[in-house]
Amino acid sequence: MARRLRVFILTHGITLFITIATAMVLIFLTIVGFFIPEVYRFVVENHFFDIIALACLLEIVFILLKQQRTLGAWLYQEDLAMQNKVLEILKTERIAGVDIISAGMSSRTGLIQAVLSRGHKVRLLAQHPDSAIDKDDGKRVRDSINVFCHLRTEADLKSLTVKYNKNPVSVRAILLRGEPFAHSYAMIGWYTYHSAGSKINGRRNPTVFVSTASLEGRDLIIFVQQLFEKTWNNAGESETVPLPVNRVAQDVENTVA
Repeated sequence: MARRLRVFILTHGITLFITIATAMVLIFLTIVGFFIPEVYRFVVENHFFDIIALACLLEIVFILLKQQRTLGAWLYQEDLAMQNKVLEILKTERIAGVDIISAGMSSRTGLIQAVLSRGHKVRLLAQHPDSAIDKDDGKRVRDSINVFCHLRTEADLKSLTVKYNKNPVSVRAILLRGEPFAHSYAMIGWYTYHSAGSKINGRRNPTVFVSTASLEGRDLIIFVQQLFEKTWNNAGESETVPLPVNRVAQDVENTVA
């Protein structure tokens, strides 16, 4: 019952849920009022009918404002436009955390630093350098990890957890996990190989943007969540990347203090 209620709220919104719940209570009180006049007078005198009418009008406004977001999916051809969308969502929505599946991460380091600077926790599942099909991609992974080891503050370092994926990465994704009763969002793409299968391509491929506001989006987000969690939980201690507090971060923290 609780799960169905949560799915209903995620699908239709908290405003519609409150409106329906209030209407049901009002109908019950009205029926009871036929037999007990004092209850009917209580409903009328306390403007419950007015409250329901106002709630319905508000729900119509919210539906119109969010109409664009209830579409099944959006397609981004440019990686930068997609990353800007991620930062926009982090500003306006209630996001509990960010999960990322990536290969070399050269196109993700700036975004990850921006996400961390906004106070969000990030779990990063990266291509293991030794199992990368594209050997240059293995070098990009190590370079990106080195960038993360020099994050601006100790707080940023503590908010980032990185694990290696030993399998060759085929899916690239950013999952924005919503707080309870808030929508989640996902940017889902894929990696392709060229030059006789030895070179990886990701950022030039299209990215699909979905949210739990639609049935299609919810199914895709569940797929990404399950893929991420399974790979993340199967990663052993040797696949967890240590990110020690570096001297630059310590100096910045001491200066601020």
